[in-house]
Amino acid sequence: MTAGKQSNPNLNGSLACRWLKIRCFWFLYGSVFRSGCYLTILMVCLGCSRDETSTADLEIPQQTLSTFNMRHTEGGVLKWTLIGDKAEFRLQTTLVQNPYVEIYEDGQVILQLTAENGEVIDQTQNLKFLEAVVAISENGRLLSEEVHWINQDHRLYSPVECRILRGDSVIDGVNAVAHPNLKVIEMDQVKAKLYKRDEKLDETELEPK
Repeated sequence: MTAGKQSNPNLNGSLACRWLKIRCFWFLYGSVFRSGCYLTILMVCLGCSRDETSTADLEIPQQTLSTFNMRHTEGGVLKWTLIGDKAEFRLQTTLVQNPYVEIYEDGQVILQLTAENGEVIDQTQNLKFLEAVVAISENGRLLSEEVHWINQDHRLYSPVECRILRGDSVIDGVNAVAHPNLKVIEMDQVKAKLYKRDEKLDETELEPK
C-alpha cells in the first residue's frame, strides 16, 4: 500500500504569503511609478503652458493707436522722431505701420527714412524697419528690405542685401554699417558701378568690411 504525499500546510501558507507580498509590492511599485509618471507629465505640461503663455503675452497688443508719433532725446538733445499711421504696443516692443523717421545731428535733419513696417525696442529705443526701406540723405539713398537704427552707436545697420544710390552710381552689398548721412559705409561683398560725374568716393568712404 503506497502512502499518498501530504502537503505541508505551513509551507503552503508561507508560499501564499510570499505570493501576496510580491503582488502587493508590484502593485505599490506600479502605483508609485505611475504616480511619478503622471507627476512628471503634469509638470512638463505646466511648464509648456507657462512658456506658451509668456510667448502669447508678448504677441498680444496691449494698446492700439490709429496715429503715432515719438521723439527720442539724449541729454535733452533731439536724436530722432518717428511718425506712423498705426501703432500696436506690446510688452517689449511697439509695432508701427508705415513709419517715417527723421534722424538728427547737431539740430539738423541728416536722414529721412520710410518703410512699410517698423518696430521700436522699448528698452534700448533701437529701431527696426522692414519691407521697402528707403533712407535718403544728401549723400544718396539706401534701399533694403531690413534696416536697423542702433541708438548706442548712432549707426544704420542692414543684415541683408542693400543698395546705395548716388546719382547714377550703384553700390550693392550685404551687412552694411553706415553713418546716418550715408557718407561712410562699410559693406561685405561689395559690387559697385561708379561714375566720376556724381561720385566723390575715396577709400575711407566705401570700406569693405
